[in-house]
Amino acid sequence: MEPQQIADRIGKIARQQGWKKDWANGGCYIHLEVSEFIEALRGKGKSTPETEAGDVLIAFFAVLDHYKIPVSVVLKEAAKTIKSLEEKYRI
Repeated sequence: MEPQQIADRIGKIARQQGWKKDWANGGCYIHLEVSEFIEALRGKGKSTPETEAGDVLIAFFAVLDHYKIPVSVVLKEAAKTIKSLEEKYRI
């Protein structure tokens, strides 16, 4: 499944269920899921790092959907940053 399809599907669920994904609430969800991911990396809790990483992406994609930010634009920006880092560190 393509990243934009994932964002569209989770956005639909979020809207149908009334999940608040504005900057305040969505940011809290992302923070919570990242914290759970870190704890899973440390071997804490019952979830695997892979499961928690998936939850991070779901929270992130839901916020992107809420603000109508295309995943393709985000990936292009990430690619620019990667290129800049490669140039900076001569990789």
